[in-house]
Amino acid sequence: MPSKRKKRQPKKKTRLKEIEVGCAVIYRRGKLLISQRRPGDSLGGYWEFPGGKRDGDETFEACIAREVLRKWVFAYGQIVSFIR
Repeated sequence: MPSKRKKRQPKKKTRLKEIEVGCAVIYRRGKLLISQRRPGDSLGGYWEFPGGKRDGDETFEACIAREVLRKWVFAYGQIVSFIR
């Protein structure tokens, strides 16, 4: 008896949303600033440089400064200065 399976329809191609991000590589006194993501977070256990999603018309420099302040200064009480 022939199978009555439905033919699969080809998946529609969806366009991914473009997201702009800023990332900093901070190297000082022979040390590189990186962090390990928390185990319960998305991509938990992976290592990352400081940075994040850019908000609206925010510059990349402002994005990086905001993310470093949010993730590092508030979390660890460190003062971070940027050198251009």
